[in-house]
Amino acid sequence: MSTLDKAKEVFLDNSLDEETYLENQEIIQGWATELSNHEALASWQGHEMTQVMLTRFNKEYVTISLKLANTNNLTEQARMDLFARKNALEFVFSLMSGNAKAQLDNLNKEIRAKVSLFSG
Repeated sequence: MSTLDKAKEVFLDNSLDEETYLENQEIIQGWATELSNHEALASWQGHEMTQVMLTRFNKEYVTISLKLANTNNLTEQARMDLFARKNALEFVFSLMSGNAKAQLDNLNKEIRAKVSLFSG
């Protein structure tokens, strides 16, 4: 039985009043969504093509940084465009190199801890 299934068993007991049941159902749905998102991200991060893209983006990031540092005659618009590309790459790096597996583990631990508190 998965952690989420155990949480449903514990927190969606038919003896609960309707308000508590609905609140618990909302919390469990949030956990399910978060687990699904982290599982998809973990799968994507481990994919070979993601690593190929990361290598390419690293090179582009270095190129942009060097251009910003070594080119004095950039227009303000060109400089803003380069910073925007650099910021976009930083965002992609955070997605690609984050540790979704660790986040999944932490979320499962949190759910298990709440289940053990309430299941007795």
